[in-house]
Amino acid sequence: VDRDVVVDGDDDAEMTGPKQDDEVDQGLLVDMAKQCVGTDLTLALCYLLCLSDPVAADSFFSEMVTVYAERHADLERMIRLAIYFFSVRIVALEQGVSLTEVCSREIDQVTLIAEEAEKGHTSSLSPPGLMECLRRYRSLLYTTLQALELQALNIKVDLGRISHDPQYIRDILAALVQSTRSSTISFALDMAGQYQVPRDQVVLEHVAWVLTAPDTTCPD
Repeated sequence: VDRDVVVDGDDDAEMTGPKQDDEVDQGLLVDMAKQCVGTDLTLALCYLLCLSDPVAADSFFSEMVTVYAERHADLERMIRLAIYFFSVRIVALEQGVSLTEVCSREIDQVTLIAEEAEKGHTSSLSPPGLMECLRRYRSLLYTTLQALELQALNIKVDLGRISHDPQYIRDILAALVQSTRSSTISFALDMAGQYQVPRDQVVLEHVAWVLTAPDTTCPD
C-alpha cells in the first residue's frame, strides 16, 4: 500500500466508526467507496473504515479484484490495500485502540501485528470472519506475485485456476522444467513445495528433458 493511502491520523475528530449499526447504510458506504476508488484511494479507504461491520468490505475488495484481474499492477495494489484495511481493523480490536491511532502507525508495523494475531488467533476480540478475510487476501497476494514471476518467464497464468486446479499447477511446472536456467528450476522447486507437488518428481522431469531435448546444456 502506498504511503498516501494511509488515513491521516491528525484529524480533529477521531475515526472510530459508527456508534451503532443502524446509523449508516453499509451498502451505501461500500457503493461510495466504489465510486471514488479509481480517483482517490484514500477516500475509498475512509468510507470502508466507517463500516460498523468490517467484513462487509470484503464485497468491495472481491469486486475490485475481479475488475483489476488483467491489470496486475493495479491488482497487486488493491490486494495490498485489502490486507492493510483488515489489518487495521484487527489491530484496533486486539489492542482496544481507535482506528485513527492504528492508521498513524507504520504500515509494516500494522500488518505484522495483524499477521501474528491471524496466525495465533488466541484472542476472542477479532471475529473469525475478519481473520479469514485477512488470511484469504494474504494468500491471494502470494499467488498474484507468483503469477507475475511466471509472467516474467513468459508463462501466462490464470489466477482463478492456479489456486484450486492441481493439474494446472503440474502443467505450469512441466513448462518451467524445460529450462537450462538454474533460477527457473529453483523457482519450479519452490513452487512445487508450495502446492504439495513432490520435488523429486520435478527434478526427474527436468533431467528427462535435458537428456532428450536437442541443443540443451546443463543448468548454469
